[in-house]
Amino acid sequence: MKAFRWVFVTALMVLLIGVLFILLEDGFTSMKNIVIYGAMGFFTFFMGYFGTLFAKDVIDLIMEKKDSRNDVNLDV
Repeated sequence: MKAFRWVFVTALMVLLIGVLFILLEDGFTSMKNIVIYGAMGFFTFFMGYFGTLFAKDVIDLIMEKKDSRNDVNLDV
């Protein structure tokens, strides 16, 4: 667990140093692009994830109805 914590702290430090370097080099224009693309990636990922769950539920619903149609009632 300690190794994971150090990996996380190192990644966070690299990210913060990179952000500071970008701020010093290009100003806030690059940061605005990073935030916009980050938000777009976040929402795109979850739209795809929830779309996949919705499609699976629809397929399960269709398959369930198809199976119920094939059941034959032999009580005569």
